[in-house]
Amino acid sequence: MDRQLRYWRHSEPNPERHYWHFLIINNPREIALIKNKLNQELAPVVEEYVPGLPGRPAHSGLIHSSEGLHYDLFGVVSTVPEIDFSKVYQGKVRRDRRLAPRKLEEGWDVFVSRVSLGEI
Repeated sequence: MDRQLRYWRHSEPNPERHYWHFLIINNPREIALIKNKLNQELAPVVEEYVPGLPGRPAHSGLIHSSEGLHYDLFGVVSTVPEIDFSKVYQGKVRRDRRLAPRKLEEGWDVFVSRVSLGEI
């Protein structure tokens, strides 16, 4: 399991809103630093949410058999369409279609389960 930052963005034109979904895999201290930098890049943040579960705190936890790595899955609504990821994280950054919106909440549950088992 590698430390990494994965993302997906989808946009809506009126009003202009960009929905960013992030999955960060790292130790808890680094996750907090990366989230802080993401919030700075996306300022002003309109809302932070859980993809598929509005109004609930982010999915996060320990990745089994990873020697202490954790994950944090969360979404951010912003008016900022682009991020300079070189200012956010120097490790592996990847756009990941699996973070795209889903029609069914169960799709997120399966995804989170796979992340917590270290399969993603």
